[in-house]
Amino acid sequence: MTNNPYGEAPPPGEPTPGREPHEIKGPLVALGIVLGLVATFVWMFAVFIVALSLENSTSSTSDGLIFAFLILPLPLSIGLLCWRRTRQAAAGFVMERHARVGSINGAHVNLLAALVPRGLGSATPDATVTFTRVDGQDLELDIYRPKAAPGTLAPILFYIHGGGWIAGDRTMQAANLRWFADRGYLAVSAEYVLANETRSTWNTASAEVGCALTWITANAPTYGADAERVFTFGESAGGALALTLGYAAAANTPMSSCGRNIPRVRAVSAEYPAVDPVTFYDNPDPLLGGMARQMVGQYLGGNPSDFPVRAQAVASASYINPQAPPTLIFIPDNDHLVPIAGALRFIDVATRAGVSVRTVRFPWADHAVNLQYYGVTNQAMVQITLQHFCQHGGRCDVDQRR
Repeated sequence: MTNNPYGEAPPPGEPTPGREPHEIKGPLVALGIVLGLVATFVWMFAVFIVALSLENSTSSTSDGLIFAFLILPLPLSIGLLCWRRTRQAAAGFVMERHARVGSINGAHVNLLAALVPRGLGSATPDATVTFTRVDGQDLELDIYRPKAAPGTLAPILFYIHGGGWIAGDRTMQAANLRWFADRGYLAVSAEYVLANETRSTWNTASAEVGCALTWITANAPTYGADAERVFTFGESAGGALALTLGYAAAANTPMSSCGRNIPRVRAVSAEYPAVDPVTFYDNPDPLLGGMARQMVGQYLGGNPSDFPVRAQAVASASYINPQAPPTLIFIPDNDHLVPIAGALRFIDVATRAGVSVRTVRFPWADHAVNLQYYGVTNQAMVQITLQHFCQHGGRCDVDQRR
């Protein structure tokens, strides 16, 4: 089943999501542009006056020039100030909206903490182990141990990093993994071989993370973990791999380069997942479209239209089945890198297939909106993810806040 992406319908008389920022910043933006243009034309006129004064210099002309050059920067300054205030007001409004989305969905966002800068990679794992070796390269897992009571087994949170299959590493959400470990999860982050111009990995990436998942469940007793309570989590390309892995396990589809069966996954959480390589590749954005085509092109080894079998093999929708685990998907409405049309289609197909899908959408948010650990959006995402896992057999934390 799906829920309202914003958690609930707006109260009577409240504008629908997507309207408020334009109403707030529109007049200020217009004022800033007008004043800026006025200042530009007046300054050009002043330059013309200066040119004339070189031939006819009088005291009155000099006084006029001095006055002009003193007063002319004011309109430009006012225009820039209005633009700056506009951006600040818009940013503050978006932050408030994201906090509201979090609150509607059960998160307790700390707005004061959001003022503290801290990246997601700012945490150190308790252990790093090699789980396999591929073409002479060791593939490793970072492990974040929970502070669990003696005698209790911790659920496993298995994280897969994003980066368009060509970049990124297992430390990308290290601080969030520590946050989950502090709330009773054995948090694990796996690496996989990345694609490049001469090496496509469409047929190896999911199998390598599948191998990592089988390794950690096989070694669960060593780390005091419960191999029967596994949860997958990832962002962007990693979110697509997390979905593919969890859905494939539900259908007993082989997906491990280690040759062992993938354990069943209790629930999946995916942040702005790149589930559809075709939509991703066809990104029309003038700035990020080229990057999208580079990512998908290197991953598949070319254009999806030239390799339709490969594109279908990596599309998460290919693994949808009625037994798929409960799914949580975060969507930033203004994603310029991964068009949200692909994720919305995936949600529709999965829902019609009987999969329990919960969608949380953040208005006016772009890709990788949660890069700041204390940021409002990241606080909301991890807390909602924790609730999702709790509802499906994971550890429940009474106080989720930072």
